[in-house]
Amino acid sequence: MNRFKDLTGKKFGRLTVMSVANKKYKDRGVIWNCLCDCGNKVKVRERHLIDGGTRSCGCLMIEHTKIIQVKATNVDRFKGTKIGQLTRKISSSNSSGYKGINWDKKRSKWRVRLTLAGKEKHLGYFDKLEDAIECRKKGEEKYFKPIIEEYKKSSKILSVSF
Repeated sequence: MNRFKDLTGKKFGRLTVMSVANKKYKDRGVIWNCLCDCGNKVKVRERHLIDGGTRSCGCLMIEHTKIIQVKATNVDRFKGTKIGQLTRKISSSNSSGYKGINWDKKRSKWRVRLTLAGKEKHLGYFDKLEDAIECRKKGEEKYFKPIIEEYKKSSKILSVSF
């Protein structure tokens, strides 16, 4: 006695039901041959199609995983710059006491640099630490401040629009 609903041709997520694979699966329903939008063929229990438990051949999960990975790596980035690194505290191993300033033994001078959008920007070498600090502050004003301000503006816009 065929007491199952014919799902042939119906679409569930990315799966289109093609035909019956087995009329019974351990006395718990029908298994259907399905074609995924990506071209893969899979066999799916009727119950999983109807309740939404299976919506693709597995390609959907792979796509979602890739999206999540991209979001996770870019969560703190704005225009390629990690905002948290612009405002983070000084490392305990820092010898100068200031971010982006370190002693260059070869030149016997203070080296000043900053990193923006993943690229290091060299600002100069200085005999006096005070001059190096002044250079670093000017560099932060010139390069970091506009990005931080733009980030704050866009964050306000995003929070208001949702």
